[in-house]
Amino acid sequence: MQMKEEMAQQKARKTWLKSGDANTSFFHNCIRGRWRRNEINVISVEGKELRQVEDIKQGVMKYFANLFSDEGWQRPTLEGLSFKSISEEDRSMLIEPFTEEEVKAAVWNCDSTKAPGPDGFTFGFIKNEWEVIKADIMVFLKDFHTNGRMVRGSNASFLVLIPKKENPQGIEEYRPISLIGCMYKILAKVLANRLSRVLNTIIGENQSAFIEGRQLVDSVVVANEAIDEVRKRKSQCFLFKIDFEKAYDKVSWSFLDYMMEKMGFDKVWREWMAECLRSNTLSVLVNGSATKEFSMSRGLRQGDPLSPFLFLMVAEALNGLTSTAIEKGYFCGVKIGDGELEISHLQFADDTIFMGEATEDNIWMIKCIMRAFELVSGLKVNYRKSSLIGVNTDEEWTRKMSWLLNCKTASLPFWKGKFLSLGGRITLINSVLSSLPVFLMSLHLLPKRVIRELNKIRRNFLWGGVGEGRKIAWVAWERVCCEKKEGGLGVKNLRWFNMALLGKWWGRLIGGDKGLWSRVLLEKYGGEGGNWLSWMKEGRGIGSPWWNDICKLNTKSSNKAGWLLSNFNLKLGDGKSVRFWLDVWVGEDSLANCWRFQWRRSTRAWEEEKIQQLIGTINHIKLVQNVKDTWRWRPDNEGNYTTRSAYKQLAKKEESTLMEYKNIWSAQVPSKVAAFSWQMLLDKIPTKANLAKRGILDDNQGSRE
Repeated sequence: MQMKEEMAQQKARKTWLKSGDANTSFFHNCIRGRWRRNEINVISVEGKELRQVEDIKQGVMKYFANLFSDEGWQRPTLEGLSFKSISEEDRSMLIEPFTEEEVKAAVWNCDSTKAPGPDGFTFGFIKNEWEVIKADIMVFLKDFHTNGRMVRGSNASFLVLIPKKENPQGIEEYRPISLIGCMYKILAKVLANRLSRVLNTIIGENQSAFIEGRQLVDSVVVANEAIDEVRKRKSQCFLFKIDFEKAYDKVSWSFLDYMMEKMGFDKVWREWMAECLRSNTLSVLVNGSATKEFSMSRGLRQGDPLSPFLFLMVAEALNGLTSTAIEKGYFCGVKIGDGELEISHLQFADDTIFMGEATEDNIWMIKCIMRAFELVSGLKVNYRKSSLIGVNTDEEWTRKMSWLLNCKTASLPFWKGKFLSLGGRITLINSVLSSLPVFLMSLHLLPKRVIRELNKIRRNFLWGGVGEGRKIAWVAWERVCCEKKEGGLGVKNLRWFNMALLGKWWGRLIGGDKGLWSRVLLEKYGGEGGNWLSWMKEGRGIGSPWWNDICKLNTKSSNKAGWLLSNFNLKLGDGKSVRFWLDVWVGEDSLANCWRFQWRRSTRAWEEEKIQQLIGTINHIKLVQNVKDTWRWRPDNEGNYTTRSAYKQLAKKEESTLMEYKNIWSAQVPSKVAAFSWQMLLDKIPTKANLAKRGILDDNQGSRE
């Protein structure tokens, strides 16, 4: 029975639900839904409608074989442009022999239940049988390290077509994702882990994708602050959102190798990357049936762990072209503050936004830059899907510029909750429904009305799924949001979660983050290190609406006022960044709060004794020369601000753990049994008496034996 449940779960591809909901009707309905969405009965390929299975297989195979074929002409290069280069130490690190420890770490970093490639093995199998097969895996990797070649067939992959929208008609409306065999995927994962360690030194700060320490929301903040600056100055600028035609699929391999050479990668590494690209073979899966194999001569497979990092090196050429245009005075971006910082473009992998002064020369320069980038890299802009937005510009100018560019001017999904038990719905709310608005909550302090509506959706789903009809909320939502050990379900309180997410900006600011986003804030608002805390303490901002929300964060919640500021303290180094009287650098509070002296008048006799106590308190403090002061977040053992620790701090209660509730959730029983036990312990199950209390049954029905 357990095997059947696990098989249904794997076919349903619901990775958020790891265990506990044995009601497999949910999984079977998901399986049927997936088959309906993914089955291809008719498809248009290059204007021709195909209906027969063999015709569809032949049509899609020819389409992708052509898409992944190089055009075969000599591309120009970017001689004269300079790019950042990796260090000699990093060059050596990339081509070191593979160790069992890093291979095992790479394997354990892979999801155990992801769909397998042509070999049929999941990483769950690899992990379970690691002691048996690790020797063979290490032999495969050692052979690749020594010879730079792979065994034929080890880099085969299935190409699956994922619909981009409901009821797709043409092949362009499907996204090709590669399912890769486990041996190559282990190798690619190890190589990708190594490559990720050096990208931060060679990829420009305008790029925020796939690089440790950078986040998508960083670019959003930069764009937000730049536009706010333009509006307040009443100047004019434009934003041009670029859409590339099949960006990953059209990358020129020769240009990728050229970029790696320009960035100083060792020849051995470049040969390894070439082997990873040219040794692959593809078969398209059509309704579960594979086409004949074909090879690639351009493009990067979506699903290959190396692809995102290799693409960043290609996209860096666009950064180089734009930076050169700015240096030579051909393009003018948006200036921040006193003009020393200029924002011209932001990148997130293949998503690119240009921003600059609203001039026709700037628009023409964008066309020149993008044409040059297309010629060298193979990536072509789809201008019809790209869009131009004017800020403080008149409509006529925006229309004219969009004509020059030939471009445009510029929900919570639901699940089949009725098939899930209460335990399954609890799991879904915690893992999915509470996570959907995370991006917005990382940027904005959500209005109370929005949080009420989100809570209404979550509450209705918890107590009745998505069906129509009355939903009975058996337990108060405030209780549901308590920790499980406190008698709740551990469902996130969205207001506190929102505050914890926004607090991360402060953690990064006073932690000394040197990213582009923090430089923009420094240029606009001033402050550095602990000096940012004065903004937090005052609880008011004088900048963009986003910055004002961030500044109010420490005082926003009346019952949690001061929660943020009070949990930062200083680890003293050379003392240069410390505000002696205002910062928390000795003890649990600032000296100003601990020693309330009235310095505006002469001290009295009893105060002299207090001053001596103060001197005694700080007299033993030793400064450490050449060591910077660092700010620590007290709720975290490592001293780093984390959303998890901040949320726990906000949700902390004085009550002790109630063992009866803790025992319910620690018991080895299905989640729906634990959930029922929780309701029963609270006397919140639908007995006749409880139904009568809620007016579902009348008193006579409720008292009937």
